[in-house]
Amino acid sequence: MDDISLLQPAWLPLCLVLALFLSMGVWGWIARRASAAARLRAAGYRLIAALQAYSAWVELQRDEPLEGRTPEELSLPEPLRLALSIKESSFPQLAPAMVQLLLSHSRLMEMLWRRQLLRLSGAAPPPVYRDPRYLSLRDWQERILEQLITGCRQQIGEDQPWRPTGSDFAFSSGFVH
Repeated sequence: MDDISLLQPAWLPLCLVLALFLSMGVWGWIARRASAAARLRAAGYRLIAALQAYSAWVELQRDEPLEGRTPEELSLPEPLRLALSIKESSFPQLAPAMVQLLLSHSRLMEMLWRRQLLRLSGAAPPPVYRDPRYLSLRDWQERILEQLITGCRQQIGEDQPWRPTGSDFAFSSGFVH
């Protein structure tokens, strides 16, 4: 009876080559997964920074005159445009909350344009920080931003509480002109 053993000298090189190829395949699979996770995490951080910059941008607009700016800049400011782009490419599951943010932005810009028209007509609207409509819209936006940032952090495997930016303009330094 012939006993074929893997320990025989003829089989040993073949087993070593198979083990080498198997270990290279496992290593490649692990490296690709780690690389994909790192890219998603980087996209998540960029999305969070863009959302924070957008929140600061909104705070900057509240008492500023709107003339002299392009409709594109006001309808989709650069931080919001960037957040939308990152969401589309890396976080499509955040679409419902992003739609809500775009809707809140539209309503906020409409309110600010109405205030601008009142100022141009000679009326003096109260400061926005005392306007209950503005405060309500900003509260709504901050809740949506919290939802987006929390969802993003969950997707990248990081759970830290969201701190509303309020009037902190440090996030907008690269976006505000």
